[in-house]
Parts: sequence; C-alpha cells; structure tokens
Amino acid sequence: MNEEALFALMGDKTKFTKNIAIAAIVLVVVAIIVILIVKYKGKLSDTIKNRTLAESLDEEIDQDNITLTQMQLNTYASSLYAAMKGAGTNENKIYNVFRGLGTRSDVLQLIKTFGVKDGMTLTEWMNDDLSSKEIDKINSILANNNINYQF
Repeated sequence: MNEEALFALMGDKTKFTKNIAIAAIVLVVVAIIVILIVKYKGKLSDTIKNRTLAESLDEEIDQDNITLTQMQLNTYASSLYAAMKGAGTNENKIYNVFRGLGTRSDVLQLIKTFGVKDGMTLTEWMNDDLSSKEIDKINSILANNNINYQF
C-alpha cells in the first residue's frame, strides 16, 4: 500500500498530521503526570504519616515539662538524622543527643520534631539503624536522666 492510499484511508494528510501531534502531546502530558506522581507519592505519604504522628504525640506531651527550646530540638533532630542517614551510624552522636534530654516530654517533642524522614519516624530509624544493645544503651541513658520512656 502506498502513502497516498494510506492517507486516503485515514482522511486528508493535514488531519493525520494533527492527530499524530495531538497523540504526541497526550503522551508527553501522561508521562509528566506519571513522573510527578512517582516523585511526590513518598512526600505525600510522609506528610500524612507526620500529621498522624504529631496528633498522637500532642496528647502525651506536657508543654510545661519541655526543658528545651524548639531550636535545640531542631538541632537534635537534625543531628540524629545525620547520624543515621547513609552508610554507617554515628552512635556516639545519638547517645549525646539523648544525654541532653531532661524529661519525657523532651523525648516526645524530639520524636515529634524529627517527624517522618524518608518514610520513617525516629523510632523506626533507630530500630532500623541500631542494634538492640545500642537501643538498650539509649534506654539506659534515659533512665539515668529519670526519664520514663523506652524505645
């Protein structure tokens, strides 16, 4: 079948060219939508999980018993993330953060401030990165600070 016969079956050449252009545009738009969904799916999931975490912790946190400023909590949360993110774990950095906490509300506010990073809460990060012996050491540090909280 020659080209003229093909265009005769499909309509005129201009209409065929327009249809090809429209199909190409639709494919590009669909590809962009798929890329955006893949890219932001994790962030949306983290946002929902973070909101749920914050709401559950708000019920337990006694604001009058928080001994740290929000800036200190932000620094501690960033230090913990840096200590656990990537290859290797800096256990001493983690222990030092927990040595700086004074109350159960500090611990809970730190967990809330850490939030959800890469799909995991602070407790999940710790369970993923630390051995049970290392978590026991953190719990011991908390107990030595008279903090009634266990990871």
